[in-house]
Formats: sequence, structure tokens, C-alpha cells
Amino acid sequence: MQIAAAYWTDRGLNAYADQGDFREVTRRINGGYNGLADRERYYGLASMFLASQSTQAGRVLLIDGGGKEVLWNGQATKYGGVDLNKELVEQLRLVYPAPGGPWTYEGLKVWRRQNGDLVLERMK
Repeated sequence: MQIAAAYWTDRGLNAYADQGDFREVTRRINGGYNGLADRERYYGLASMFLASQSTQAGRVLLIDGGGKEVLWNGQATKYGGVDLNKELVEQLRLVYPAPGGPWTYEGLKVWRRQNGDLVLERMK
């Protein structure tokens, strides 16, 4: 995986992928367009899946010092030594898509509930 990531980074492929230019990504990897239709199809499926997840995401709850759950206001803040922001929340939702936990992420305990709520607690 590290070799693939280095190859991707060294060739500046993220800029093309961010623009949805899979034709150029494919050309730069394969030297031609072999597999382009599959890449475009998988991208479409992944995009539909991710779009459906954001509407079913649920709330973000923070456990305060007394063990009470408090609804996160969506504003960037430090929480448990971690920069809590919308990008991190989306990443946690992708990494922990199924109900369960607790898992640990940096200075946090992370749970995912059946209803989609993400619960975060500072580790002591």
C-alpha cells in the first residue's frame, strides 16, 4: 500500500482525481486507457454510497467531564487533544461505519450507535 501511495503522490495524481479526470489518471498509470470504464463505474457507485451516508449520519455527541452527553455544535475545537472539525468527523464516520466501539483514535474513545450517532469521549 505504501508503494501505491508513493506512486500516486510522486505523479501528482490527486489533482486529477479531485477534478474527476479519471481519463488522465488512467493514462498516467497505465500509459493508455485500459480499465477506464471500470474506474468511472466504481467512482459512480462510491459517490452514490457516500452521498447516502451523509443523510444518515446522525449526530455527534461529546461526553463531558461528568459523563453526560452533549451535542457537538459543529464548530472546530480541541477535544481530548484532537482538532475536532467536520473533516475529522467525516473521516471517523468512514473509518467506523458500523455500530460498535469503543475504538480509540488519538486521544479519543469512539462509538457508533445503531441510529448513526457518533459518540466521542476524551481518554483519560
